[in-house]
Amino acid sequence: MNSMIPRVPIRPLIWPDTILELAEQLTDSDQPIYIVGGAVRDAYFGLPLHDCDLVTPVGAAALARRIANLLKGDVYVMDAERDVARVLADTPAGRLSLDVAAYRASDLLTDLTERDFTFNAMAVDLRAPELLIDPLDGETDLKHKLIRRCTDHAIAHDPIRALRAVRQSVQMRAHIEKMTMHDIRANAGRLYETSPERVRDELVKILATQRPHAALRVMISLGLLQPILPEVAALPEDDLLSAVRTVEHVSSILTVISPGRTDNTASAFGLGAMVVAMDKFRPRLQSHIGLIWPTDRPHRAILQLMALVLAVKDAGGMVNVTDYADRLVAHLRLSNAERVRLLAVLRADLSIISADDPLNALAQHRFWHVLDVAGVDVVLLGLAQYLTQAGMNLQHKRWVRVLERARTLLDAFYMRHDEIVAPPPVIDGTQLMAALSLKPGPVIRELLDLVREGQVTGEITDRESALASTREYLRSKP
Repeated sequence: MNSMIPRVPIRPLIWPDTILELAEQLTDSDQPIYIVGGAVRDAYFGLPLHDCDLVTPVGAAALARRIANLLKGDVYVMDAERDVARVLADTPAGRLSLDVAAYRASDLLTDLTERDFTFNAMAVDLRAPELLIDPLDGETDLKHKLIRRCTDHAIAHDPIRALRAVRQSVQMRAHIEKMTMHDIRANAGRLYETSPERVRDELVKILATQRPHAALRVMISLGLLQPILPEVAALPEDDLLSAVRTVEHVSSILTVISPGRTDNTASAFGLGAMVVAMDKFRPRLQSHIGLIWPTDRPHRAILQLMALVLAVKDAGGMVNVTDYADRLVAHLRLSNAERVRLLAVLRADLSIISADDPLNALAQHRFWHVLDVAGVDVVLLGLAQYLTQAGMNLQHKRWVRVLERARTLLDAFYMRHDEIVAPPPVIDGTQLMAALSLKPGPVIRELLDLVREGQVTGEITDRESALASTREYLRSKP
Protein backbone atom coordinates (compact mmCIF):
# COMPACT_ATOMS: atom_id res chain seq x y z
CA MET A 1 0.00 0.00 0.00
CA ASN A 2 1.35 3.41 -0.97
CA SER A 3 1.38 6.55 1.10
CA MET A 4 -1.55 8.90 1.58
CA ILE A 5 0.84 11.79 0.92
CA PRO A 6 -0.23 13.72 -2.20
CA ARG A 7 2.24 13.45 -5.09
CA VAL A 8 2.65 14.58 -8.65
CA PRO A 9 1.14 11.94 -10.98
CA ILE A 10 2.91 10.55 -14.02
CA ARG A 11 0.67 12.62 -16.25
CA PRO A 12 -1.00 15.91 -15.29
CA LEU A 13 -4.56 15.95 -14.06
CA ILE A 14 -6.74 18.05 -16.36
CA TRP A 15 -9.71 19.65 -14.61
CA PRO A 16 -12.44 21.78 -16.20
CA ASP A 17 -12.49 25.44 -15.26
CA THR A 18 -15.62 24.94 -13.15
CA ILE A 19 -13.79 22.56 -10.80
CA LEU A 20 -10.75 24.84 -10.53
CA GLU A 21 -12.94 27.86 -9.82
CA LEU A 22 -14.89 25.85 -7.24
CA ALA A 23 -11.60 24.90 -5.56
CA GLU A 24 -10.68 28.57 -5.21
CA GLN A 25 -14.09 29.47 -3.80
CA LEU A 26 -13.96 26.71 -1.17
CA THR A 27 -10.49 27.41 0.22
CA ASP A 28 -12.05 28.75 3.43
CA SER A 29 -13.80 25.44 4.21
CA ASP A 30 -13.14 24.22 7.75
CA GLN A 31 -13.22 20.62 6.50
CA PRO A 32 -11.02 19.01 3.82
CA ILE A 33 -12.82 18.25 0.55
CA TYR A 34 -11.64 15.49 -1.77
CA ILE A 35 -12.52 14.54 -5.32
CA VAL A 36 -12.68 10.75 -5.50
CA GLY A 37 -13.51 7.92 -7.86
CA GLY A 38 -14.16 8.13 -11.58
CA ALA A 39 -13.69 11.90 -11.80
CA VAL A 40 -10.04 11.51 -10.82
CA ARG A 41 -9.59 8.78 -13.42
CA ASP A 42 -11.21 10.95 -16.09
CA ALA A 43 -9.01 13.93 -15.17
CA TYR A 44 -5.99 11.64 -15.45
CA PHE A 45 -6.97 10.84 -19.04
CA GLY A 46 -8.09 14.39 -19.79
CA LEU A 47 -11.67 13.31 -20.51
CA PRO A 48 -14.71 15.61 -20.28
CA LEU A 49 -16.15 15.68 -16.77
CA HIS A 50 -19.91 15.34 -16.37
CA ASP A 51 -20.07 13.60 -12.98
CA CYS A 52 -17.92 14.27 -9.94
CA ASP A 53 -17.88 12.68 -6.48
CA LEU A 54 -16.75 14.75 -3.50
CA VAL A 55 -16.20 13.47 0.03
CA THR A 56 -15.66 15.34 3.26
CA PRO A 57 -15.47 14.15 6.90
CA VAL A 58 -18.83 15.65 7.96
CA GLY A 59 -21.40 18.18 6.80
CA ALA A 60 -21.75 16.94 3.21
CA ALA A 61 -25.32 18.20 2.76
CA ALA A 62 -24.39 21.66 3.99
CA LEU A 63 -21.39 21.67 1.66
CA ALA A 64 -23.63 20.63 -1.24
CA ARG A 65 -25.97 23.55 -0.56
CA ARG A 66 -23.03 25.95 -0.59
CA ILE A 67 -21.74 24.49 -3.88
CA ALA A 68 -25.22 24.77 -5.40
CA ASN A 69 -25.30 28.46 -4.47
CA LEU A 70 -21.84 29.03 -5.95
CA LEU A 71 -22.75 27.29 -9.20
CA LYS A 72 -26.32 28.63 -9.26
CA GLY A 73 -27.54 25.05 -9.42
CA ASP A 74 -30.00 22.81 -7.60
CA VAL A 75 -29.35 20.59 -4.61
CA TYR A 76 -31.09 17.36 -3.65
CA VAL A 77 -30.53 15.47 -0.40
CA MET A 78 -30.21 11.84 -1.52
CA ASP A 79 -29.74 10.25 1.90
CA ALA A 80 -30.04 12.48 4.97
CA GLU A 81 -29.02 9.69 7.36
CA ARG A 82 -25.78 8.97 5.50
CA ASP A 83 -25.25 12.66 4.70
CA VAL A 84 -25.30 12.41 0.90
CA ALA A 85 -26.54 15.14 -1.46
CA ARG A 86 -26.40 15.87 -5.18
CA VAL A 87 -25.82 19.16 -6.96
CA LEU A 88 -26.94 19.67 -10.55
CA ALA A 89 -25.63 22.74 -12.34
CA ASP A 90 -25.28 24.06 -15.87
CA THR A 91 -21.71 25.03 -16.73
CA PRO A 92 -20.04 26.34 -19.92
CA ALA A 93 -18.95 22.73 -20.58
CA GLY A 94 -22.46 21.33 -20.10
CA ARG A 95 -24.54 19.83 -17.30
CA LEU A 96 -22.48 18.87 -14.24
CA SER A 97 -23.61 16.47 -11.50
CA LEU A 98 -21.72 16.51 -8.20
CA ASP A 99 -22.42 13.95 -5.50
CA VAL A 100 -21.26 15.17 -2.11
CA ALA A 101 -20.98 12.63 0.70
CA ALA A 102 -19.53 12.19 4.14
CA TYR A 103 -16.79 9.56 4.47
CA ARG A 104 -18.09 6.03 4.15
CA ALA A 105 -15.71 5.09 6.95
CA SER A 106 -13.75 6.68 9.76
CA ASP A 107 -11.15 8.34 7.54
CA LEU A 108 -10.21 8.93 3.93
CA LEU A 109 -7.86 5.94 3.70
CA THR A 110 -10.55 3.51 4.83
CA ASP A 111 -13.09 5.22 2.57
CA LEU A 112 -10.83 4.70 -0.46
CA THR A 113 -9.87 1.15 0.50
CA GLU A 114 -13.51 0.09 0.69
CA ARG A 115 -14.19 1.18 -2.90
CA ASP A 116 -14.39 -1.20 -5.85
CA PHE A 117 -11.21 -0.99 -7.94
CA THR A 118 -7.81 0.53 -7.37
CA PHE A 119 -8.11 3.15 -10.11
CA ASN A 120 -11.34 4.31 -8.48
CA ALA A 121 -9.61 4.54 -5.10
CA MET A 122 -7.56 7.60 -6.01
CA ALA A 123 -8.33 11.02 -4.57
CA VAL A 124 -7.43 14.65 -5.03
CA ASP A 125 -7.50 17.30 -2.31
CA LEU A 126 -9.54 20.19 -3.68
CA ARG A 127 -6.92 22.53 -2.16
CA ALA A 128 -4.23 20.94 -4.39
CA PRO A 129 -5.99 19.66 -7.52
CA GLU A 130 -2.71 18.96 -9.31
CA LEU A 131 -1.61 16.31 -6.79
CA LEU A 132 -2.73 12.69 -6.55
CA ILE A 133 -3.51 10.67 -3.42
CA ASP A 134 -3.12 7.01 -4.42
CA PRO A 135 -2.84 4.58 -1.50
CA LEU A 136 -3.60 1.44 -3.56
CA ASP A 137 -1.37 2.31 -6.52
CA GLY A 138 -4.29 2.74 -8.88
CA GLU A 139 -2.16 4.84 -11.21
CA THR A 140 0.07 1.85 -11.96
CA ASP A 141 -2.99 -0.27 -12.75
CA LEU A 142 -4.26 2.50 -15.02
CA LYS A 143 -0.92 2.59 -16.78
CA HIS A 144 -1.07 -1.17 -17.39
CA LYS A 145 -4.83 -1.13 -18.14
CA LEU A 146 -5.57 -3.52 -15.30
CA ILE A 147 -8.78 -3.73 -13.28
CA ARG A 148 -7.92 -4.87 -9.76
CA ARG A 149 -10.28 -5.07 -6.77
CA CYS A 150 -9.33 -2.96 -3.77
CA THR A 151 -9.77 -5.77 -1.24
CA ASP A 152 -10.44 -9.50 -1.32
CA HIS A 153 -14.03 -8.84 -0.20
CA ALA A 154 -14.78 -5.99 -2.63
CA ILE A 155 -16.91 -8.04 -5.05
CA ALA A 156 -18.64 -10.09 -2.36
CA HIS A 157 -19.52 -6.88 -0.49
CA ASP A 158 -21.32 -5.52 -3.58
CA PRO A 159 -21.81 -8.01 -6.47
CA ILE A 160 -22.89 -5.19 -8.81
CA ARG A 161 -19.17 -4.41 -8.99
CA ALA A 162 -18.79 -7.54 -11.12
CA LEU A 163 -20.84 -5.91 -13.89
CA ARG A 164 -19.01 -2.64 -13.39
CA ALA A 165 -15.68 -4.43 -13.88
CA VAL A 166 -16.88 -5.89 -17.17
CA ARG A 167 -18.19 -2.54 -18.42
CA GLN A 168 -15.04 -0.66 -17.51
CA SER A 169 -12.81 -3.33 -18.98
CA VAL A 170 -14.57 -2.84 -22.33
CA GLN A 171 -14.67 0.95 -22.13
CA MET A 172 -10.99 1.19 -21.18
CA ARG A 173 -9.91 -1.84 -23.24
CA ALA A 174 -8.42 -3.14 -20.00
CA HIS A 175 -7.85 -6.60 -18.54
CA ILE A 176 -9.45 -7.86 -15.35
CA GLU A 177 -6.79 -9.02 -12.90
CA LYS A 178 -6.71 -12.76 -12.14
CA MET A 179 -7.97 -12.73 -8.54
CA THR A 180 -10.58 -10.11 -9.39
CA MET A 181 -11.78 -12.39 -12.19
CA HIS A 182 -11.91 -15.29 -9.72
CA ASP A 183 -14.03 -13.27 -7.29
CA ILE A 184 -16.40 -12.14 -10.04
CA ARG A 185 -17.02 -15.72 -11.16
CA ALA A 186 -17.45 -16.88 -7.55
CA ASN A 187 -20.01 -14.18 -6.79
CA ALA A 188 -21.94 -14.13 -10.08
CA GLY A 189 -24.92 -15.91 -8.55
CA ARG A 190 -25.22 -13.25 -5.86
CA LEU A 191 -26.57 -10.83 -8.43
CA TYR A 192 -29.90 -12.49 -7.63
CA GLU A 193 -29.63 -10.90 -4.18
CA THR A 194 -28.93 -7.43 -5.58
CA SER A 195 -31.53 -4.74 -6.20
CA PRO A 196 -33.12 -5.38 -9.63
CA GLU A 197 -32.96 -1.66 -10.35
CA ARG A 198 -29.20 -1.54 -9.80
CA VAL A 199 -28.67 -4.62 -11.98
CA ARG A 200 -30.86 -3.11 -14.71
CA ASP A 201 -29.02 0.20 -14.61
CA GLU A 202 -25.63 -1.48 -14.95
CA LEU A 203 -26.91 -3.68 -17.79
CA VAL A 204 -28.19 -0.56 -19.58
CA LYS A 205 -24.79 1.10 -19.19
CA ILE A 206 -23.14 -1.99 -20.67
CA LEU A 207 -25.54 -2.13 -23.61
CA ALA A 208 -25.07 1.61 -24.24
CA THR A 209 -21.30 1.26 -24.73
CA GLN A 210 -19.71 1.24 -28.16
CA ARG A 211 -18.77 -2.45 -27.79
CA PRO A 212 -21.57 -4.20 -25.87
CA HIS A 213 -20.87 -7.46 -27.71
CA ALA A 214 -17.41 -7.62 -26.15
CA ALA A 215 -18.90 -7.09 -22.70
CA LEU A 216 -21.55 -9.75 -23.31
CA ARG A 217 -18.92 -12.32 -24.23
CA VAL A 218 -17.10 -11.64 -20.95
CA MET A 219 -20.38 -11.77 -19.02
CA ILE A 220 -21.23 -15.15 -20.55
CA SER A 221 -17.82 -16.58 -19.71
CA LEU A 222 -18.10 -15.39 -16.09
CA GLY A 223 -21.69 -16.56 -15.55
CA LEU A 224 -23.04 -13.02 -15.21
CA LEU A 225 -25.72 -13.19 -17.91
CA GLN A 226 -27.76 -15.95 -16.22
CA PRO A 227 -29.01 -13.87 -13.26
CA ILE A 228 -29.90 -10.93 -15.52
CA LEU A 229 -31.38 -12.46 -18.69
CA PRO A 230 -31.90 -16.13 -17.79
CA GLU A 231 -33.86 -17.07 -20.92
CA VAL A 232 -31.19 -15.54 -23.14
CA ALA A 233 -28.40 -17.25 -21.18
CA ALA A 234 -30.23 -20.59 -21.47
CA LEU A 235 -30.17 -20.53 -25.28
CA PRO A 236 -28.17 -23.25 -27.05
CA GLU A 237 -24.58 -22.12 -27.50
CA ASP A 238 -24.89 -21.48 -31.24
CA ASP A 239 -28.04 -19.38 -30.75
CA LEU A 240 -26.46 -17.43 -27.92
CA LEU A 241 -23.38 -16.66 -29.97
CA SER A 242 -25.61 -15.61 -32.88
CA ALA A 243 -27.44 -13.23 -30.55
CA VAL A 244 -24.13 -11.65 -29.52
CA ARG A 245 -23.10 -11.35 -33.16
CA THR A 246 -26.39 -9.57 -33.90
CA VAL A 247 -25.61 -7.12 -31.08
CA GLU A 248 -22.21 -6.61 -32.71
CA HIS A 249 -23.82 -5.93 -36.09
CA VAL A 250 -26.22 -3.45 -34.49
CA SER A 251 -23.18 -1.66 -33.03
CA SER A 252 -21.54 -1.58 -36.45
CA ILE A 253 -24.68 -0.19 -38.08
CA LEU A 254 -25.00 2.48 -35.38
CA THR A 255 -21.36 3.42 -35.96
CA VAL A 256 -22.06 3.89 -39.66
CA ILE A 257 -25.10 6.05 -38.80
CA SER A 258 -23.30 8.04 -36.09
CA PRO A 259 -22.12 11.66 -36.45
CA GLY A 260 -18.54 10.47 -35.96
CA ARG A 261 -18.60 8.14 -38.95
CA THR A 262 -15.82 8.43 -41.48
CA ASP A 263 -15.19 6.67 -44.77
CA ASN A 264 -12.66 4.54 -42.91
CA THR A 265 -15.10 3.38 -40.25
CA ALA A 266 -17.72 2.51 -42.85
CA SER A 267 -15.26 0.45 -44.87
CA ALA A 268 -13.85 -1.16 -41.74
CA PHE A 269 -17.24 -2.69 -40.96
CA GLY A 270 -17.83 -3.72 -44.57
CA LEU A 271 -20.91 -1.53 -44.65
CA GLY A 272 -19.99 0.85 -47.43
CA ALA A 273 -23.13 -0.12 -49.35
CA MET A 274 -25.20 0.92 -46.37
CA VAL A 275 -23.72 4.42 -46.51
CA VAL A 276 -24.99 4.81 -50.07
CA ALA A 277 -28.44 3.39 -49.32
CA MET A 278 -29.15 5.10 -46.01
CA ASP A 279 -27.22 8.36 -45.97
CA LYS A 280 -30.19 10.62 -46.65
CA PHE A 281 -31.89 9.26 -43.52
CA ARG A 282 -28.78 9.63 -41.38
CA PRO A 283 -29.80 12.77 -39.41
CA ARG A 284 -33.21 11.29 -38.65
CA LEU A 285 -31.72 7.94 -37.66
CA GLN A 286 -29.25 9.70 -35.40
CA SER A 287 -32.16 11.44 -33.71
CA HIS A 288 -33.95 8.10 -33.32
CA ILE A 289 -30.93 6.35 -31.80
CA GLY A 290 -30.06 9.37 -29.66
CA LEU A 291 -33.41 9.33 -27.90
CA ILE A 292 -33.26 9.35 -24.10
CA TRP A 293 -36.36 7.76 -22.60
CA PRO A 294 -38.18 9.53 -19.73
CA THR A 295 -36.50 6.92 -17.52
CA ASP A 296 -33.11 8.46 -18.54
CA ARG A 297 -32.26 5.24 -20.35
CA PRO A 298 -30.69 5.69 -23.80
CA HIS A 299 -32.57 4.14 -26.70
CA ARG A 300 -29.30 2.71 -27.98
CA ALA A 301 -29.29 0.36 -24.97
CA ILE A 302 -32.97 -0.55 -25.39
CA LEU A 303 -32.30 -1.43 -29.04
CA GLN A 304 -29.47 -3.77 -28.03
CA LEU A 305 -31.69 -5.34 -25.39
CA MET A 306 -34.22 -6.04 -28.14
CA ALA A 307 -31.50 -7.71 -30.22
CA LEU A 308 -30.82 -10.12 -27.36
CA VAL A 309 -34.45 -10.78 -26.53
CA LEU A 310 -35.33 -11.51 -30.16
CA ALA A 311 -32.92 -14.45 -30.02
CA VAL A 312 -35.24 -16.21 -27.57
CA LYS A 313 -38.17 -15.76 -29.97
CA ASP A 314 -36.13 -16.89 -32.98
CA ALA A 315 -34.90 -20.00 -31.16
CA GLY A 316 -38.48 -21.06 -30.58
CA GLY A 317 -38.25 -20.73 -26.82
CA MET A 318 -40.97 -18.10 -26.51
CA VAL A 319 -44.41 -19.64 -26.07
CA ASN A 320 -46.25 -16.34 -25.74
CA VAL A 321 -44.69 -13.04 -26.78
CA THR A 322 -46.79 -10.95 -24.42
CA ASP A 323 -46.06 -13.19 -21.42
CA TYR A 324 -42.34 -13.10 -22.16
CA ALA A 325 -42.33 -9.32 -22.52
CA ASP A 326 -44.19 -8.98 -19.22
CA ARG A 327 -41.71 -11.27 -17.43
CA LEU A 328 -38.78 -9.31 -18.81
CA VAL A 329 -40.32 -5.94 -17.95
CA ALA A 330 -41.02 -7.09 -14.39
CA HIS A 331 -37.56 -8.64 -14.02
CA LEU A 332 -35.71 -5.54 -15.24
CA ARG A 333 -38.19 -3.02 -13.84
CA LEU A 334 -38.76 -1.40 -17.23
CA SER A 335 -41.38 1.28 -17.83
CA ASN A 336 -44.71 0.73 -19.55
CA ALA A 337 -43.56 2.80 -22.54
CA GLU A 338 -40.49 0.57 -22.87
CA ARG A 339 -42.75 -2.48 -22.62
CA VAL A 340 -44.92 -1.19 -25.47
CA ARG A 341 -41.87 -0.68 -27.71
CA LEU A 342 -40.38 -4.05 -26.79
CA LEU A 343 -43.66 -5.85 -27.43
CA ALA A 344 -44.12 -4.15 -30.81
CA VAL A 345 -40.68 -5.32 -31.95
CA LEU A 346 -41.19 -8.85 -30.60
CA ARG A 347 -44.45 -9.16 -32.51
CA ALA A 348 -42.97 -7.87 -35.76
CA ASP A 349 -41.72 -10.02 -38.60
CA LEU A 350 -38.12 -8.93 -39.16
CA SER A 351 -37.88 -11.02 -42.30
CA ILE A 352 -39.66 -8.24 -44.18
CA ILE A 353 -36.19 -6.78 -44.66
CA SER A 354 -34.92 -9.80 -46.58
CA ALA A 355 -38.15 -11.22 -48.08
CA ASP A 356 -38.61 -11.58 -51.84
CA ASP A 357 -42.26 -10.54 -52.06
CA PRO A 358 -43.03 -7.13 -53.59
CA LEU A 359 -42.77 -4.21 -51.18
CA ASN A 360 -45.51 -2.08 -52.73
CA ALA A 361 -47.11 1.00 -51.23
CA LEU A 362 -49.82 -1.02 -49.45
CA ALA A 363 -47.25 -3.38 -47.85
CA GLN A 364 -45.23 -0.38 -46.69
CA HIS A 365 -48.34 1.26 -45.26
CA ARG A 366 -49.38 -1.84 -43.33
CA PHE A 367 -45.89 -2.20 -41.88
CA TRP A 368 -45.85 1.36 -40.55
CA HIS A 369 -49.51 1.48 -39.55
CA VAL A 370 -48.91 -1.36 -37.10
CA LEU A 371 -45.46 -0.36 -35.86
CA ASP A 372 -45.18 3.42 -36.24
CA VAL A 373 -41.79 4.57 -34.86
CA ALA A 374 -41.00 1.05 -33.61
CA GLY A 375 -40.68 0.16 -37.28
CA VAL A 376 -37.36 2.02 -37.37
CA ASP A 377 -36.06 -0.40 -34.73
CA VAL A 378 -37.40 -3.33 -36.76
CA VAL A 379 -35.56 -2.10 -39.87
CA LEU A 380 -32.25 -1.72 -38.02
CA LEU A 381 -32.60 -5.03 -36.19
CA GLY A 382 -33.66 -6.75 -39.40
CA LEU A 383 -30.49 -5.55 -41.13
CA ALA A 384 -28.35 -6.74 -38.20
CA GLN A 385 -30.06 -10.13 -38.12
CA TYR A 386 -29.59 -10.55 -41.86
CA LEU A 387 -25.85 -9.89 -41.49
CA THR A 388 -25.68 -12.47 -38.70
CA GLN A 389 -27.50 -15.09 -40.74
CA ALA A 390 -25.41 -14.44 -43.84
CA GLY A 391 -22.15 -14.53 -41.90
CA MET A 392 -19.09 -15.07 -44.05
CA ASN A 393 -21.34 -15.98 -46.99
CA LEU A 394 -22.70 -12.45 -47.37
CA GLN A 395 -23.29 -11.79 -51.07
CA HIS A 396 -22.93 -8.21 -52.18
CA LYS A 397 -25.81 -8.25 -54.69
CA ARG A 398 -28.17 -9.83 -52.20
CA TRP A 399 -27.09 -7.37 -49.48
CA VAL A 400 -27.77 -4.45 -51.83
CA ARG A 401 -31.30 -5.78 -52.44
CA VAL A 402 -31.88 -6.04 -48.68
CA LEU A 403 -30.64 -2.49 -48.21
CA GLU A 404 -32.97 -1.32 -50.98
CA ARG A 405 -35.95 -2.77 -49.11
CA ALA A 406 -34.81 -1.04 -45.92
CA ARG A 407 -34.33 2.20 -47.85
CA THR A 408 -37.84 1.91 -49.33
CA LEU A 409 -39.39 1.46 -45.89
CA LEU A 410 -37.47 4.35 -44.35
CA ASP A 411 -38.25 6.57 -47.32
CA ALA A 412 -41.94 5.93 -46.75
CA PHE A 413 -41.69 6.83 -43.06
CA TYR A 414 -39.41 9.82 -43.29
CA MET A 415 -40.02 11.26 -46.76
CA ARG A 416 -43.53 10.17 -47.80
CA HIS A 417 -45.30 9.97 -44.45
CA ASP A 418 -48.48 11.77 -45.55
CA GLU A 419 -48.65 9.72 -48.73
CA ILE A 420 -47.79 6.21 -47.49
CA VAL A 421 -47.90 6.04 -43.69
CA ALA A 422 -50.75 8.31 -42.60
CA PRO A 423 -52.57 10.03 -45.47
CA PRO A 424 -54.85 12.87 -44.27
CA PRO A 425 -58.33 11.32 -43.94
CA VAL A 426 -60.88 12.30 -46.60
CA ILE A 427 -63.71 11.21 -44.29
CA ASP A 428 -64.07 10.38 -40.60
CA GLY A 429 -66.14 7.88 -38.66
CA THR A 430 -68.91 10.30 -37.78
CA GLN A 431 -69.32 11.31 -41.41
CA LEU A 432 -69.39 7.65 -42.49
CA MET A 433 -72.10 6.80 -39.99
CA ALA A 434 -74.21 9.75 -41.10
CA ALA A 435 -73.80 9.11 -44.83
CA LEU A 436 -74.33 5.34 -44.61
CA SER A 437 -76.89 5.29 -41.75
CA LEU A 438 -74.65 3.12 -39.60
CA LYS A 439 -74.37 2.75 -35.85
CA PRO A 440 -71.06 2.75 -33.94
CA GLY A 441 -69.32 -0.63 -34.04
CA PRO A 442 -66.42 -2.66 -35.45
CA VAL A 443 -67.63 -2.14 -39.01
CA ILE A 444 -66.76 1.55 -38.80
CA ARG A 445 -63.13 0.66 -38.10
CA GLU A 446 -63.18 -1.73 -41.06
CA LEU A 447 -64.50 1.01 -43.33
CA LEU A 448 -61.94 3.57 -42.12
CA ASP A 449 -59.18 1.02 -42.76
CA LEU A 450 -60.60 0.44 -46.23
CA VAL A 451 -60.63 4.16 -46.99
CA ARG A 452 -57.14 4.76 -45.63
CA GLU A 453 -55.66 1.88 -47.62
CA GLY A 454 -57.56 3.02 -50.70
CA GLN A 455 -55.93 6.42 -50.35
CA VAL A 456 -52.51 4.76 -50.21
CA THR A 457 -53.14 2.78 -53.40
CA GLY A 458 -54.71 5.79 -55.14
CA GLU A 459 -58.13 4.18 -55.54
CA ILE A 460 -59.68 6.72 -53.15
CA THR A 461 -58.94 10.41 -53.56
CA ASP A 462 -61.86 12.26 -52.02
CA ARG A 463 -65.06 11.94 -49.95
CA GLU A 464 -67.16 10.77 -52.90
CA SER A 465 -64.82 7.95 -53.91
CA ALA A 466 -64.53 6.97 -50.24
CA LEU A 467 -68.30 6.64 -49.93
CA ALA A 468 -68.50 4.73 -53.19
CA SER A 469 -65.90 2.23 -52.04
CA THR A 470 -67.45 1.78 -48.60
CA ARG A 471 -70.94 1.23 -50.09
CA GLU A 472 -69.54 -1.39 -52.43
CA TYR A 473 -67.76 -3.04 -49.50
CA LEU A 474 -70.96 -3.18 -47.44
CA ARG A 475 -72.92 -4.65 -50.35
CA SER A 476 -70.31 -7.41 -50.75
CA LYS A 477 -70.35 -8.37 -47.08
CA PRO A 478 -72.28 -11.59 -46.37
